[in-house]
Amino acid sequence: MDVRPISCHARGFMRHVIQELSLEVRPMRPKEIVKQLRQFVALCVPFAAVVFAGGPLGCQLLGLPQLPTIPEPPKFELPQMPQAPEMPQVQAPSVPSPSLPSAPEKPKVDVPLDDDQAICCLRSGPVQQVCGPGTERCCTIKFERDDCEAQGGLWFHSVRGCAGAC
Repeated sequence: MDVRPISCHARGFMRHVIQELSLEVRPMRPKEIVKQLRQFVALCVPFAAVVFAGGPLGCQLLGLPQLPTIPEPPKFELPQMPQAPEMPQVQAPSVPSPSLPSAPEKPKVDVPLDDDQAICCLRSGPVQQVCGPGTERCCTIKFERDDCEAQGGLWFHSVRGCAGAC
């Protein structure tokens, strides 16, 4: 029989085997406790998922009895609510609608509105003599600027300006 010296690796392995086979009890380190707890939880998770999910293996796996059926609640009718009395008819007094003031009369114009010439607006003075009976104001080209202002009229450089202001 040939005897050779034991290598370092073999020695380490032998020490490990002897240590595992020995019945020596030593306190567990916190890392070992956590490792074993993780392994236990990893094995329990699939079982718990099946139980909670129900399905063909869920409740039948645990053998839980069926819940008893609940009897129907009794039916009853609410009493009829009394009808509300009718509201009395109240008539509001009629108020006459205020009449809107009439729009001011348009001034009488003796030239077309699109004409661009100077014009006199008469609102007082000889309005009826110049523009005709029944008129209160008018735009006329019968006066020059100085004559228009002397008669109490206003001078405008356009027919539209006179018609809008007069």
